[in-house]
Amino acid sequence: MTHLVANHTQRGAMFGLDARIALAIFGGLSVITGAALYNAIGQTTTTALVAELDNIGKGYINYVLDTGVDTTTIANLKTDTVAGWNGPYIALQDATDHPRYGALALVQQSDAAWTDGTPVACSGTNCWVWLTLTLVDNRLADNMDNSIDGTAEGAEDGDLGSMRYNDTVTGNVTVYYKIATTQ
Repeated sequence: MTHLVANHTQRGAMFGLDARIALAIFGGLSVITGAALYNAIGQTTTTALVAELDNIGKGYINYVLDTGVDTTTIANLKTDTVAGWNGPYIALQDATDHPRYGALALVQQSDAAWTDGTPVACSGTNCWVWLTLTLVDNRLADNMDNSIDGTAEGAEDGDLGSMRYNDTVTGNVTVYYKIATTQ
C-alpha cells in the first residue's frame, strides 16, 4: 500500500511540472502573439490616418480646380459660397478638428529643409500647402513618416520629405503633410 501512495505522489509532482512547462510555453506564445497584434494595430492606424490625410488633400485639390481659389481653410472644404464650389470636399463631421488627432489646418510653408520641425516661410516659387494635425503621438508620426517618405524606423527625418513633424522624444507632435504646390 505504501508503494502505491509513493507512486501517486510522484505522478502528481510530475503533472505539476508538466503543467508549469505548458503554462510557460503558452505564456511565451501569448507574448509573441501580443507583440504581433500590437504591431498590426499600429500599422492599421498609420495606414488609416495616411489615407485620411490623402483624401483631405484630394478634397483640397478638387476645391482649387472647381473654384480657382488656392488659399483656403479646412472649413471651406466642407461648406463655402465661393463661385464654382461643388462640395463638400471632405467627409469629416467637424472640419476644424479631427475626432482623434487635434486641430486640422491648411498652411503655406516652404519645401526647403526645416530645422527641428520648424516650418520655413514661403519664398518665391518654393511654396506648398501643408495639412497639419496638432495632437499626433510621436510614434505614430514616425510610422507615418516611414510610410509616406520611406524612412527607416529610428532614422527619423521629420524635417524632410512630404511628411514632416516636430521632433520630440515623447508626447504629441504637430505633423505636416504636403498636399499641393501653390504655383
